[in-house]
Amino acid sequence: MEPNKIEPKVVGPLTFRQFIIISIGTTLSFTVYFLLGGSNMPLALALIAVIEVVALAMAFVRVSPKNGGQAPPEA
Repeated sequence: MEPNKIEPKVVGPLTFRQFIIISIGTTLSFTVYFLLGGSNMPLALALIAVIEVVALAMAFVRVSPKNGGQAPPEA
């Protein structure tokens, strides 16, 4: 994707890419809760918190030349 191109919003203020990443994080969180929730709830809640923070960070990160991304090619 080009750096200056605006992505269309599909679900409220979220782009398709953000929606998919957050959905994957939510699915992983549900899986952790389903597998560990009955036997070890504190561990499940800790893992869910970590998964959601990572998913949100990945969904909303912006890569630009200022923070280590590549500059757009000269036209």
